[in-house]
Parts: sequence; structure tokens; C-alpha cells
Amino acid sequence: MYPAQFHIFHSFPEHAQRSAPLKEVTEFDYLGLRLDPFLTMNPALQLVLDKANKSHALVAAVSYSLRYDKSKSDTTHVSLPRMLNLWKACVLPHFLLYLRYFHNDKHVDKLQVNLTQSLKATLRTSGHETAVLIETGIPPLEVTRKLQLAQFRYRLSHSPPTSLTFRMWNLWQPLVHRMTDTTLERRMHIAVTHLDKERLDIQAAMPTPVQHAKPHNKERSYKKFLQGKSSERWFDWIHVVSNRAPGRLRTYVHLHLDNTRKMLLYKPAPYLSMCTAAYQLELLRVRTQGCIDFIPTHLYYGRFTARASYAQRYCPHCQPQNILGDEIHVMCHCPTSLDAMNELTKPMADVFRLLDLPPFRKLDPTQKTRALLGNPPPALLRKDLKQWAKEAVPICAEFARNIRHVLVGNQRHLIQITSDDDSESSSDDDFIPLTPPTKFKIADTPTDGLWFVPQHPAGQNLIGRHFLYRWPKHGWCQGLITKSNTDPSLTIGKLKINFIALYPSDNSTSECALSLQNYNTLADHDSPPHTWLLIDPL
Repeated sequence: MYPAQFHIFHSFPEHAQRSAPLKEVTEFDYLGLRLDPFLTMNPALQLVLDKANKSHALVAAVSYSLRYDKSKSDTTHVSLPRMLNLWKACVLPHFLLYLRYFHNDKHVDKLQVNLTQSLKATLRTSGHETAVLIETGIPPLEVTRKLQLAQFRYRLSHSPPTSLTFRMWNLWQPLVHRMTDTTLERRMHIAVTHLDKERLDIQAAMPTPVQHAKPHNKERSYKKFLQGKSSERWFDWIHVVSNRAPGRLRTYVHLHLDNTRKMLLYKPAPYLSMCTAAYQLELLRVRTQGCIDFIPTHLYYGRFTARASYAQRYCPHCQPQNILGDEIHVMCHCPTSLDAMNELTKPMADVFRLLDLPPFRKLDPTQKTRALLGNPPPALLRKDLKQWAKEAVPICAEFARNIRHVLVGNQRHLIQITSDDDSESSSDDDFIPLTPPTKFKIADTPTDGLWFVPQHPAGQNLIGRHFLYRWPKHGWCQGLITKSNTDPSLTIGKLKINFIALYPSDNSTSECALSLQNYNTLADHDSPPHTWLLIDPL
């Protein structure tokens, strides 16, 4: 057909507006990194935390399934190394991927807090943060950030001479000393100053392993070299901090960081990487200062009383003598744990004899404690390290479990005997009035039951009132009613919570189910547990 429909004489279609004005966005994603116009990195920080939280939820679900799902072939005692490897594969990369681009130290600190909380929740331990990181072979993010910056500087400086990257590198080299500390170029310069000062001059020779490596492996070899430097710097910092005051970190360094054996920060402890044994979790908790239920020095907070200093955390089984309840005392000297220690002596002596080590019985208490916690003795040859992990770690893990069962069971037995003796003797003794705290007096007994009905407006009469509450283990504790409970679903057993209270002794809050039925109307010092009464300031 001639002419065609699109010929110039054909009528031109009417114009239709199909475009829209460009919109200026406040943030955008570039290669997975979320940026904002002023490069504050706040959106990037939130994105990393969101991804890490989602991955942590996935790991937590898998961990729960491996522990309790009977259809799985895995069991609790072999799941700890697997959970650690799963966490490193799913959660840890989100914290490390864009770490070198965060120039604000507060952002790195926030990431570090979330990383530590996620790791401790996955491993189910409340140990010291630094101890947990060392045991699992995960360095702090600040150390890793410096390593990434130094490695990135090596990559830029050793790019092909004709590449745009190398040309940009040569352009800002003369200006690096004039830049602020928040710029990427300046931070790379500072990182190399801290980790590898000898290579601050780009013309300096690389380490021997890097020179002998193949061209495509040179950057990987230099990264391994920087890992050794990072480990040395971080261990120096740990020793400086641990020597400031007695505490959990100082004890951990004294027992587990032996200077006679070189350690690499990026490798987990041998008992987590070279073997799988029963009760590895028990051993991890003891090593990381997380056994708050039976080792007194591990209790790092106060429940209803002020936190005791490290030197005053005495062994409850050796009273009235004031003996520090640390690992050495609990494992080697406490009479309560002697049976568990005697059961372990012969198997441990056989392991020492198998590996041609000095007799186990001739070790001093400190050396015995280190061996009982799975640390290789100084005389152990490096070739026998795997054999030590295979033979000794199962014995040490079982000992950690046995000693916990013995000590925790003995504590419960002492509490039951004490409560029975008190109840029998109090029936024949005279009435002992309750003495209020200093500058307080016993208040009048409330008579209006509406005050204690949850979510009732009359409960406002108790807001701001002081009271005494008797706990089963800690006795009378002073509290302050701060507000009413607004959530009707909160309960304690079958009792509905009506108030939120603050305990000034340790600055902690707790839900309360106060009522007239358990009110101590006689102000009796020996009233049953979970009774209470109001007090007023003088």
C-alpha cells in the first residue's frame, strides 16, 4: 500500500505527557550500600542492623530446631560448633561487608554492641564480651576496620598503572596529610600507621611471604600478614586493660592467654574448632566467666543488693571464712567439689601420660585449673595439639557439667534446710517487729481494695509510695512504686500485675502483684515470703 501509514503526509499523533519531574531522594542504594546526601552513613547503619537482625532470627530458629527437634539427627552436645559456624556464615558478613566506609566511631560501637549480643544469644552464654570474642575467633570491629582499610590501601596502590584507580591514587597522595580524619584516604593512612608502619612508604618492600606469593595471591597473603599484626596489637591492649583492676577480664587473661604459646586472634579456641564433645557449652560458659549460678566471681551484677566488688565475691560453701570464690578455689580447694575433682584426676592423668607431659598430680593449683579448663599445657608439642583436643576436651567439658550440678544442687539443699530451720524455730520464738529503713516509718495499712485492682484509677494513690517486700532468698528489700501496669495480659503465675516498682539497691525495675491478702499487717519481721507493707518518709 502506497503511501505507507507512517508517511510524512500522515497525520502526526497528538502529544501525550508521559514523563514526570525528577524527585530528589533523601537516600539511595548503590551496590548494596545505602547512602545519604551528606554521607552521614546513618541509613547504611540502619540497613546493616536490619539485615543482621533478620539473619540472627534465622540462626536462632535453626539453633532451636537442632536442639529440640527429635526428627533431626543432631543433638545438643554437637550443635555448639555448628551454631558458631552458622552464625559466622549468616550474621557476621553483614557487620563486615561495608565496615571500612563507616567513619563515625559511634556507628562502629553500636555495631559492636549488636554483634556481641547476637553472638552471646546464639551461643547461650552471659560471659564477658572480650572473652567470648577471643574464644570464638572474632576480633572487635574496630580492629577489623583498620585491617580492611590497610588492605584496601594495598589494593589501590598495587593496581595496574594504566587503571583509573591507580591514577586517582597518585592524585590524592600528596594531599593526604591535609585531609580530615573522616575521609577514606586519611583513615587508610592512619590504619597503615597502626598496623604496618614499615609499609607507610609505598615504595618499601613488602613482607617476605607477600613477595614469594603468586600475583593473584599477594593481597590475600598481605591480609594474613595484617591479621598477625592485628592480633598482636589487640592482645597488647587486652593486657593493659586487664591490669588496671581485678575483675573477670583480668582472671580470663591470667588463666587462658598464656604468653608462652602464640595465639592468633582470628582462630577459635581448639576445643571449638578441633573436636566436638558433649557439654562443650558448659566449658564455654566457665571459660568466658559466664557461670553466675555457681562461681561467685562470675556474678557481675547485683540482683536485690548492691553489686559486690570482685575481691568480696566469697565462696558460699566455705562460710564463715571469707575465701574468694574464683575458678582456682572452686575447682581445686572447695570441699564441695572434691568428689568431682577426684573422679577427673585419673582420666586426666592418663591423658598427660599419653602425651608425655609432666604428671598431672604434681601441677600447682593454677596449672591444674588451666588444664581443667581445656588449655594445652606449655610443654605440649604443637603436633600433639589435635590429640590434646580429642582426648582432654571431653573430660574437661564433662567436669564442667559435673561441678555445676554438684555446686548448684548443694546451694538448693542449703536454702531448703535453712528455710525449714527458720520456720521451726520461729514458731517458739517471740514476735520480732520489722525495723523500717533509716528515715522511714511503718505506714498505715491500706483499707480500700480498689487500689489494687489492675488498671483501676484508684491505684494512682499508690504511685510514688515506698514499700518493703520480702523475697524468698534475699529477705526484705525496699522498693518504690513508679507507675501502674497498663497491659492486662501481664501476669505472675495466675496473679495479674498491677504495678511497676523500682528497687534502688541495684536500680532495677520489676512487675508486682500487690494485694491486701499478702499485706504484712502486723509488721512482722518473720512473715512469710512474698509479703509486703508500705513505709513513709519521716
